[in-house]
Amino acid sequence: MSESRFLDVRSATAATWLARAAAGLILGALGGCSGEGEWGDVDAELAEDETFGSVEQAITRGELVPGNFTSVVKIEISDEGFCTASKLKGTNKFLTAAHCIDNENPGTIDIILGNNGVSDRRTLTVPNGNVQVHPSFKLRTVGTTFPNQLDVYDVAIITTTTATADITGLSLPSNQTPHAVPSNATGYGFGCDLNPGSTNEGKRQSGFFALRSHPLDLSGTGDELCSGDSGGPLLSSIDASIVGVAEAGPLDGTSYWTRTGNVLGWLANPKPGNDPSLFTTSGDIYFYHNKKAGTPLRPTGRCLVANSNTNPPQGNPGVLVSTCSDPFGKLTGKGSGWTALATTPAGQFTIVNRATGYCLAPGSNLAGSNLQVFPCNGSNAQKWSFVRTTAAGAAFATLRVKNLSSGMCITTEGGSTVADAIAEQGTCVSNNTNDSVQSWVASR
Repeated sequence: MSESRFLDVRSATAATWLARAAAGLILGALGGCSGEGEWGDVDAELAEDETFGSVEQAITRGELVPGNFTSVVKIEISDEGFCTASKLKGTNKFLTAAHCIDNENPGTIDIILGNNGVSDRRTLTVPNGNVQVHPSFKLRTVGTTFPNQLDVYDVAIITTTTATADITGLSLPSNQTPHAVPSNATGYGFGCDLNPGSTNEGKRQSGFFALRSHPLDLSGTGDELCSGDSGGPLLSSIDASIVGVAEAGPLDGTSYWTRTGNVLGWLANPKPGNDPSLFTTSGDIYFYHNKKAGTPLRPTGRCLVANSNTNPPQGNPGVLVSTCSDPFGKLTGKGSGWTALATTPAGQFTIVNRATGYCLAPGSNLAGSNLQVFPCNGSNAQKWSFVRTTAAGAAFATLRVKNLSSGMCITTEGGSTVADAIAEQGTCVSNNTNDSVQSWVASR
């Protein structure tokens, strides 16, 4: 399976796809998620399939899936093409890739459950607001490298009010710690099949992938993804949980998936980056820098991170704007996950780094003071508020994060947007421009 990641990232007609392939424009994409549990966590047909996880299965160079594995469906959001999606076990939610979403309020979507990609078509009701794209993906832009570092968290959740209890569903991971690599997994999708003479295109297929480490995504070699696989699940060969969502590839034989373990909290309760619950309840959180850079101006998509994923000695710099990675810094050594803990007075939070267990605070009350992670002590210097702003020309609200003791807001040294720019505090600006260096987007 393969598809254009930055053009029409969903499946188009075979003729259109092949024309793009001939022009050298096609990149493949596939994905999935991971979860806890034994074989009982997936459809019985999968549990009984003796070849699950074996080298014989494939997508391009792959096999058709036996039985009626309806946990993985073909999904059509408009008449422009299709993607693959997974029903999440015990919910009325379907997980797919963010880049598959054209319209965030489609009203209805069609899913196809038949192995042939044609039979058992159902129309699901999707009320306004029931399609959520991960907030960090809204910050993405088209870069010159592959995979683009800004295309992280390429996930979306579609929640239907139509009964889907007859679809078993798949489980998400039990924790947010990245699984050990190398390992292997099996991907599923309805995309094309480029094998000469193959009649598998558009049907439910599976592929076997040997995984290896990548800072932002899961990457794998073996079988290949193809147009229409985007959004499909990558299932662990250990417990059949969804460890990734089809994102991009193949490039030099390597395909890429968004890690689901990085965004478990959001997948369980998908909300936009300006949801009021971010300011009224405690919870795990990320901060994405919304400062624009380049020509044309685009968000950097980088995260507020601790400079070390261990309890560091106090020093400069302690906190940076850098690569968005897993919450605990297992992949990059710099934990990008935080926990906002509500405290008094009302509306104030301490912000605790999940990798270190230390609290975010400026080194002093002076403008330009670098942010650090200190042992938590409940002082006003370690309390913050989230000030919502309406970003000019943006489709979503942004935040300014204000310190209770100093009254200043989180910014970067010299307004920098480069990787590993030092995070500091500065006088809060009063304008609403979405190009402000103090502009952030938050996500659980």
